Amino acid sequence: MEVLGNEGLLTNISKRRGLFTPKQRLIADFITRNYSSLAYVTLSELSKMTRTGQGTVVRFAEALGYKTFSGLQSAIRSEIERSGTKTLDIFSPAFGKRGESDPAGLVFDLESAVMEETRRLVKKEEYELAVDILISSPAVAVTATGSNSFLADYASYFMSIIRKGVIRVAKFDLWEAQSICDLPQGSAALVFSFPRYPAGTESVTRLLLKRGVRVIGVSDSTVSPIAAVSKPLFVVPQKFISFIDPCAGAMSLIHALLYGMYVKGGDESRLRADRYEDMVREEGFFIRDDVKIPAISRHL
Repeated sequence: MEVLGNEGLLTNISKRRGLFTPKQRLIADFITRNYSSLAYVTLSELSKMTRTGQGTVVRFAEALGYKTFSGLQSAIRSEIERSGTKTLDIFSPAFGKRGESDPAGLVFDLESAVMEETRRLVKKEEYELAVDILISSPAVAVTATGSNSFLADYASYFMSIIRKGVIRVAKFDLWEAQSICDLPQGSAALVFSFPRYPAGTESVTRLLLKRGVRVIGVSDSTVSPIAAVSKPLFVVPQKFISFIDPCAGAMSLIHALLYGMYVKGGDESRLRADRYEDMVREEGFFIRDDVKIPAISRHL
């Protein structure tokens, strides 16, 4: 039988716990503790994580009232969305009063809160994996469209200083599609997608996947449109006070990835950065040529 009504997964597990076998209770306890990181867990993965058989997991799903394992997957994702940061959350219940009396203070409080939450959500092993992929892949496509575009502009500009083979995909048209098709085998993509999730980004991502490009995603939720195909996915919560997107958390994550690439890239990255400095000085791209990047390599 299917589960009826708007009952959440955790409530459903709690109500039916007395009906579970000992192995099913192991699965129930594991999901209850870890559901927030299981949005796209597969049957085989959940079986291994709980040290049970795939058949046991399927029967557990049926005991909860789901016809198939995919029904349990959907319930997990719904529970994440139910209990997690909502896509269009207002930052403060006192928004109106605070916004009128101290708009600057409210914005700085918002951005600080988002940065801190983002920092807590970044897992060290996923960060290191992303840096390794971005520095070692033969080419990297940096993608965002619509109001998210500035994030990809920033990331691709500085990434191209420390490694070659970086392309910026700003929209989904024939020219951009051809650029994606020209990416060498084993390439990676850094994709940004935040509410209200530009359709162009989804089209670009689908083409990247068709070409076998590995996607590193940056979005606001584990149930966002790009979450299922992002390996890894970095979650930057979005809390709003107006029509303007908060961006300090996303920019800090970009900065962390770029700095990690600079360190991981070793002599090659530093040599590229030095050549960049020489080029912009010799060609007079900037008004002042006495402002140089810090000699970071001396301290690493």
